[in-house]
Amino acid sequence: MAKAASVSDSDKDNSLLMVREDSGSSVEWGRYRLCRGAVFPDDERQPSLLKPPFTACCRPLLSELEELVKFLHAHVTVSVGCGDGYIEGLLQQNGCSLVAVDLCVRGEDPFAYEDLPCYSLAGIRRLDANCLYDAKTYGVIDARPPFILPSSSVCSIDEATGSAVTLNTAFSTATATTSTLRSRSSSSTGSAACNLALLFCFGRRLPWKAYISAYGDDLKRVVIIGDIISDGITQPWCGALSDSKSWRLVQQKPINGVLGESMRCTLWERCEPR
Repeated sequence: MAKAASVSDSDKDNSLLMVREDSGSSVEWGRYRLCRGAVFPDDERQPSLLKPPFTACCRPLLSELEELVKFLHAHVTVSVGCGDGYIEGLLQQNGCSLVAVDLCVRGEDPFAYEDLPCYSLAGIRRLDANCLYDAKTYGVIDARPPFILPSSSVCSIDEATGSAVTLNTAFSTATATTSTLRSRSSSSTGSAACNLALLFCFGRRLPWKAYISAYGDDLKRVVIIGDIISDGITQPWCGALSDSKSWRLVQQKPINGVLGESMRCTLWERCEPR
């Protein structure tokens, strides 16, 4: 079991930045502070498409995972409300630079999380309920390119033959992307040169509007996995950005998960100003 990191004074105090008020933002905007949080690696495990944990609400098939990797590979992704980090670990395994974020539900004692599984390869950053992860300052550093596992460990079942197949590296750009991010993180503490993306997977009352407002124009892509109806279980629901003129729906498809046919994955891209 990996040893959990302690919470430093800088993480608890110095990195907290009061979110500025903005008359053009939602009411939620001023309630949150930007911070880095602290990493509690918990019980690090290797995620597998073949054996998803029973706690995973989203269990993507091979083809579904491929589409997510292609959409996110050139961005630093912040996954909000990551739970045990299962889908986040799958994305990291395949070259995506991603920060897994969740609530600090058991206080600031890192050993309080020892019994919780963690599938995110870079641990889980835990924040207080009144905080948002400060991706503009720490995104590149905390989304350190993870090691890439041998392709044989990333596999699924071929539905036609019933045999195991590997997720081949159709993502040749992923390796180049991770090395680029490694170079950036060693030379700079900021992430001004990178594009940000947000992932909301089966969220429950997530402050998604505040995150989108806080990241501003640096946020280029959003992935929402959840209900197909606005008053369902998940918030945000998959069509949460449909009324916004700033976002364009790239794709909407079913995705394998606990909601069956009622579960969708929507990919959103920021509209370029005309």
